[in-house]
Amino acid sequence: MTFITQLLIIQNMSSPVQRTVDPTEQLCEFVTGVEYNDIPESVTEHAKLMIRDTLGVSIAATKTQPFERIRAAKRQDLNHGLSTARVPGTPIRASLGDAGLLNGILAHALDFDDVHPDMGGHPSSPVLSALLPISEQQNASGKEFLRAFILGTEVEITLANVLNPGHYERGWHPTAILGTVGAATAVGALCDQDDDTLRYAVGIAASQAGGIKANFGTMTKSYHVGRAARSAIEAAQLAEEGFTSNPDALETDFGGFCDLFQGTPGYDFADHIEKLGNPWKILSPKVGFKPYPCCGSTHGAIDAALAIRENLDGNLDLECVKSIEIEEHPRRLGHTNRPYPRTPLDAKFSVQYCVTSALRNGDVWFDHFTLEAVEGDRQNVPLDRVTIQERPEEFANDDWGAEVIVRLTDGTEESVRIPAPKGSADNPMTDKELEHKYGRCVAHVLPKERASESISLFERLENLDDVTELLDVLTS
Repeated sequence: MTFITQLLIIQNMSSPVQRTVDPTEQLCEFVTGVEYNDIPESVTEHAKLMIRDTLGVSIAATKTQPFERIRAAKRQDLNHGLSTARVPGTPIRASLGDAGLLNGILAHALDFDDVHPDMGGHPSSPVLSALLPISEQQNASGKEFLRAFILGTEVEITLANVLNPGHYERGWHPTAILGTVGAATAVGALCDQDDDTLRYAVGIAASQAGGIKANFGTMTKSYHVGRAARSAIEAAQLAEEGFTSNPDALETDFGGFCDLFQGTPGYDFADHIEKLGNPWKILSPKVGFKPYPCCGSTHGAIDAALAIRENLDGNLDLECVKSIEIEEHPRRLGHTNRPYPRTPLDAKFSVQYCVTSALRNGDVWFDHFTLEAVEGDRQNVPLDRVTIQERPEEFANDDWGAEVIVRLTDGTEESVRIPAPKGSADNPMTDKELEHKYGRCVAHVLPKERASESISLFERLENLDDVTELLDVLTS
């Protein structure tokens, strides 16, 4: 049963006085009051899929440039005698904070981690990245780990409900900003912090949150998530030692978290805090999983392009394409209307590039976002024949959808409209598709036997006495 305290009665002389509980306090009381058995099985089962998916894409990212660059920058700090935390998919040992940083960059470097429509971002990556090293340090059980993970994601999505759509549309990076606070509460929950300590952790994390959309399409986007995880670990550690912060950091009128990170319209607590855990946010709507390793706002158009290619029997010569028109809600296009991407990361945010790549290859995967692929497509794919049309009214009720219209030089025209892209809450990936994605992600790092063993461990995660058993299998 969800634990939410709405009013406290304070005894003052002989007369009871009612005091309204402030949002930060209420949020922390919720986190400290929920036990593992209070969480429905349907929530824990979906959380296990989120954890497996995030670790799969993290392991796939161990050969990416962002990870190689951060690893080089931190080389003096890794694998020394005091480093205890492991980084999945690598032989690295690092301090708790550095492990969180590296985990976060891996989880987000491919832009392949899970998504939530209300959050406008990726709920698992900051929370999981912070929890992994703390769980190893504490030899946490599977149930303790799952409880903390679910509570952290519940907090960050709830804050998204308070701040969005203004926060997202103002240009903030929700995964980093909301994720810092969500991850801090998750670490605090795993460390069994009391209400007051957790409030300090939230306040410290609130001061460290940051991330701007100007850095989408660059290595700094994944650094946002790594920094969020490292900041969350540090916030919880400082709070544990009595380091103070504003206990009302979320709701303070001037310079508070919500006051600072709001957009237009402004933030509104409404009854969102009262609804923590009722319903659980990772199921309402469901956290979705990405079938393609690029920005989620391109996925509706990719689905439409793949359907057009299939309608043409998989035989499409792009030299015979006269024009390609992409129609979407403007909310999807603010950061994806990039007609001439310059780098592989830039290409992940170019709906033009993603659509032409899908039309050419019949697939969108890692090898389509290499420097060679991007530079080759500048010359060979008719990006100058792609036009973008904003359709706010037509996609008002399905703003993640898209329509693609392909006109060929022989007069043929093919168009497909996708109301909900594959992987979204309204069009989820199947269990078989998710397992296939995981296997494809880890294939170049884990032997088949260990990949199969890891899947078994994910499935019975709640029964593990120590989550380091999972790390043993995932560590290269």
